[in-house]
Amino acid sequence: MENTGTKKLEFYGGIIGAVLPMCLIFIGIMLLVFAGYTSAKTFWCAAVGALMISYLLAKDKDYFGEVVMKGLTNHILAVMILAFLLAGITAELLKDGHLVDGLIWASAQINLGGSFIPALAFITCVIISTCTGTTGGTVSAVTPVMFPVGVALGCHPGLVMGAILSGSFFGDNLAPVSDTTIASAYTQETDVPIVVRSRLKYSIIAGILALIAYIILGFNMTSTAPANLAVNASSAKSLLLLLSPVVLIIAMVRGAGLVSALLACNIFTIVLSLVCGLVKLDTLINPKGVIVAGIESMLFIIVFSIFIFAFVEIMNASGVFDKFVNSLAKRVTNVRQAEFLGGIMVCVITLMTAAATASITIVGPVMRKIFKHYHIARDRGANILDGLACGTGGVCFWNLSCLSAYALAVNTGAVGEDFSIAAAMPYSFHCIFLIFVYFFAILTGFGRRFEEVPEEQESSACHE
Repeated sequence: MENTGTKKLEFYGGIIGAVLPMCLIFIGIMLLVFAGYTSAKTFWCAAVGALMISYLLAKDKDYFGEVVMKGLTNHILAVMILAFLLAGITAELLKDGHLVDGLIWASAQINLGGSFIPALAFITCVIISTCTGTTGGTVSAVTPVMFPVGVALGCHPGLVMGAILSGSFFGDNLAPVSDTTIASAYTQETDVPIVVRSRLKYSIIAGILALIAYIILGFNMTSTAPANLAVNASSAKSLLLLLSPVVLIIAMVRGAGLVSALLACNIFTIVLSLVCGLVKLDTLINPKGVIVAGIESMLFIIVFSIFIFAFVEIMNASGVFDKFVNSLAKRVTNVRQAEFLGGIMVCVITLMTAAATASITIVGPVMRKIFKHYHIARDRGANILDGLACGTGGVCFWNLSCLSAYALAVNTGAVGEDFSIAAAMPYSFHCIFLIFVYFFAILTGFGRRFEEVPEEQESSACHE
């Protein structure tokens, strides 16, 4: 058997043949949406069709199969699948325990309207994601709670989801424990604390602009809550379920992995629900019960994740990423071009992989070589890498964190499957502003610093 790490997967049509199927996924999704098939499950059809075309274009069919299987055996995919399943169960437990009724009752007591929900959701997610460094964990903790309450109080569902995603990506970009922060620092050969300190100004600017936008739109895009939302005081008992996301957050802050934290959260929530009478044992375990429903609610994103990882491995094995990055690198002639092309590279690769960490890992080493030639500060390179990867990841609806938020939102019953995740993308303000802030910094030189060049290196350069 050939080693998929060394052999190149070739396609008829060359590099175009390798990229075409991935492009067809998104073209197919758009066509399905325009045709009225708004349920995200129809994404599977586009992915299956693209995989078939990719197989037909591959020159070595057997090796193509090996590459696909390599993508499916990715450790990150395995972790994500289990995390999605556990998050689905948690969301279903909160839904069946009527936490939303309790929160609506509490909102009525303090006269909190839906206008405040987008800003509140954003701030909540900023705090959690900055403490835990995980987009997926933050989405899992906040979406089942804040999304249905916001929709029930008359807030625009796309705006609420956009606020949740924005706040979740805030910490993914800034937190010292975030995988993107660590990857961006080490690919640029610098330390995490240095990167976080220098990154703060960019994140704060984008975050403040996003918060202002959520406050303004919250008051302009919220309708009066329907009268049938009135609930009695007996619903207050369900507020105990707020301890569930608290347990999840504490576990992640203490260093537990996402799967471990979700398992702890599930155990706690099941015990609490049974003891307090919020859920009956039969309701928990019957074929249409909480656990089964929670797992089934996440099948959409699990299946789509499998296709995404397969296609990323196909493009990796075909050399698409290397060819794209290296071809752009050859066009650099000055500092501004170096930063601009570096930014474009990470944005495009993030769109292709739907994963910020993966794009940072692919682009980072090449960007370091280019930036090193122009003596651009290492933390500057790390910040451009991370900021644009997270910003782009938060505005492409096929990003797995975005799709996870969608699946959890549908699971709450607040919206139907006809609700489109794409409707939230225009409201992912922090991510949008991150992109603008970093490209503004690249074009104007805002925050640009250079490394000191050793005298012997300067002398060597003069002789060349």
